[in-house]
This record gives sequence, C-alpha cells and structure tokens, in this order.
Amino acid sequence: MAKVVRKLGDDISTDIIYPGRFMATVLPSETPQFAFADMPAFNTPLKAGSIPPGSVIVAGKNFGCGSSREQAASCLKGPELVIIARHFARIFLQNSINLGLRTVICPDIEANEGDEIEVQVDKVINHSSEESYPIVPLPQARQAIIDAGGLIAYTGFLIWESRQESQEALDGVVAHVHEHGFWHGESTLRGRDGNTIPCQITVTAVQDHAGRTTHFIGAFNGCGFLPQFRVRMLRLGESFAFLESVVKYEDSVIDKHPYAKSQTA
Repeated sequence: MAKVVRKLGDDISTDIIYPGRFMATVLPSETPQFAFADMPAFNTPLKAGSIPPGSVIVAGKNFGCGSSREQAASCLKGPELVIIARHFARIFLQNSINLGLRTVICPDIEANEGDEIEVQVDKVINHSSEESYPIVPLPQARQAIIDAGGLIAYTGFLIWESRQESQEALDGVVAHVHEHGFWHGESTLRGRDGNTIPCQITVTAVQDHAGRTTHFIGAFNGCGFLPQFRVRMLRLGESFAFLESVVKYEDSVIDKHPYAKSQTA
C-alpha cells in the first residue's frame, strides 16, 4: 500500500508538472528538483526526498496534456511516484512508459490526500474508503516496458536475453566503457517476431565539460528492425543517469567510427 500525497484535477499540463523555464535541464538525475516547481507545498518535500518512493498522485482526466517535453515524466520517475489518473494525454503516457514511470489508468478513481491506496493487477483499492475501482490495462508490451524500468532497460534485456551469460556480457560492456570510453563488438538481437539478427554495435561515452559521463552514442549495423525500438538502447550501469542511443543505419557508420577497428569485447 502507498499513501496519496497529492490530489489533482483535470487537464494537468506538462507546464504545471515541469515548468517551461526549466527546459534547459534535461538529465533525469536533475529534473526531479523542478517537479511541480510552482506548487511549493509539494515541490519542497519532493526536493527534500521526504516523500517515500511509491507514493501516489491521483489525478483526473487528460493528465500530462500540453507539450511533449520528456522532463514532465522523468521528474516524476526520479522520486518513483505512482500516477493514477482517469485518463492520460497520449504523448505523456508514452514518455512515461519509455522512462518506466508507473502510470495507472483508472477512470473511476476516487481518493483524497492521505488515503491508503493499493494497486493490483486489475483494480485500485482505496483502503481508507473501502472502495475498489477497475483499471484499464495497458497493452502487454507496454506494461512489460514499465515493469522493466523503462525502454532502455527493456531493450537491453531483449538484446542479451538469448545468451545465458547476459548479465556477464552487459557487465563487460559497462566495464569496458568505463575504462576505455567505448566498446565495439557483436551481439544477437531479437525482434518482435522472435527471430534473431546478428548486429555490430559500437558504444561511445559522451562526457560533459567536467569530464562526467552523461550519455552514450551507439552506432548499430545490420539491425533493420531497430526502428521498432526507436532510439533508446542499453542501460549500462547505475552510475549513468541516462543513456541516449542514436541509431545509424548506413553500413559505413561502423567503419568510420574511430574505435571500430581497435577493440572488441
């Protein structure tokens, strides 16, 4: 069970969730400090870390309407909030799924701040009012992405799921990138149809002005099905706040990469 820490109405826009003046801040490790920045009574305990993970926001219809800014989802994912709404705006919902933010569609939800809530597979139980409300389930594939922690983690699992040494392989990539700043090798990827495709992968660390690794750029060769997974690819270690993988399809990308011929996993 978890406590409702905020009750909101209909049409809560992304500008309310994450005000536009903070758009220059994009790293998911930094966006939570600006969640509901114009609601000090809520932002202050969020920023202080005094709201327990798993706490619930209950909202009405069209939660997350407005712009497509991903920060509106990442700022709520950071403190591991659960969002129960009667309806979600389409783009916000997809951003939330991609980042692993737990979103629950419950058209009849009734709850007040302080209520004790339990989310089950098919319903939400308000233990304070002793009422239960049915959930509109997400498609199985989308729910699997949330359960995995987001699209990066989910796709990373798919990449290596066919190999018994999957975790060892992933740890090896992480270690190599930490030590050398890049990794290049081959792996077998699995498509939605279950077929496997051999793929060459180059992953390069990107550092900020202080020398801290903030992103990876990945070049992939021979992975024609990858548009199904879009651009987020691998979750490589807890020390990286976020990973963006830029997918390239030209055969020459790997050959032109400065590290392509120097190392293999």
